[in-house]
Amino acid sequence: IFNDPIHGQIELHPLLVKIIDTPQFQRLRQIKQLGGTHLVYPGATHTRFEHSIGAAYLAGRLAKVLQEKQQKEFEKKQNEFEKEKKEFEDKREKFEEERAEFEKKREEFEEKQKKFQKEKEEFQKKLIDEKDILCVQIAALCYNL
Repeated sequence: IFNDPIHGQIELHPLLVKIIDTPQFQRLRQIKQLGGTHLVYPGATHTRFEHSIGAAYLAGRLAKVLQEKQQKEFEKKQNEFEKEKKEFEDKREKFEEERAEFEKKREEFEEKQKKFQKEKEEFQKKLIDEKDILCVQIAALCYNL
């Protein structure tokens, strides 16, 4: 935990603390962030060390905000997908029900069609055709002979 003059208490990941504890990073304590500005403005004394810790803290906060937004966006898309999936399943189920009903109607129609075809064939056998008409005409013509 670091006490930052701008951000207050900052808690950093243990890996970052290991980097901060290196001699290379510790040397940043001796380098002024604003160069010689502290000679004109006595309060402008923060170092590259302090600046780097604050920058790491802000970068972490930014990354967390982006992560949260990303998670919310993912959840939103997942909810949209689940909604579409449910709509699809409902439509598929309705389609299956309608298809079953259609199949039943089709079978009924095919049975009626077979029955009609049989009746048609029987009826056609009983129909008077051209030859029968000609026979009747000949019989009428020859009746009084």
